[in-house]
Amino acid sequence: MLKYAYYPGCLAKGACRELYLSTAALTNVLGIELIELKKAACCGGSRTY
Repeated sequence: MLKYAYYPGCLAKGACRELYLSTAALTNVLGIELIELKKAACCGGSRTY
């Protein structure tokens, strides 16, 4: 089984939860274990310009 460090960011766990759920489902099917990082900087995905 492959293992990858993964930070879903505040956006994937909050406003767009489907991103988090689909990533978890896909990696499970592919045999990839996600090691979720707990202390990382925000992904910045929710910024507007």
